[in-house]
Amino acid sequence: MKRSIAIAGNMGSGKSTLVEFLSRTYNVTPFYEPNDENPYLADFYKDMKAWAFQSQLYFLSNKFRLHQELDRQGGVVALDRTIFEDAEIFATALHQMRKISKRDWATYQTYYAAIHDAIRPPDLMI
Repeated sequence: MKRSIAIAGNMGSGKSTLVEFLSRTYNVTPFYEPNDENPYLADFYKDMKAWAFQSQLYFLSNKFRLHQELDRQGGVVALDRTIFEDAEIFATALHQMRKISKRDWATYQTYYAAIHDAIRPPDLMI
């Protein structure tokens, strides 16, 4: 039976640790957020307004690929951050703080809506 568990939370709250525990204890297939691979992250932290859109678009595309891979897996999988948090919390906050322009936000929302329709939400979110 195919099931997915998503772990949500702030940085350092223990998401990855919980995914590791579930993997070891219950033979759940782990999926981790690929933060270190974002080539925009260093620039984003230097100048959020200039790089927020590119950084968030990078996260969106990578999370989409991750969710597609997750959807192809059988059994139970656990993910330490979802595309939904990226879009609904982080990207939204950056837009509200005026770090992402209205034009870029409309583009981001168009991509997110298409992706949202193409993936399954998690069965359980912690």
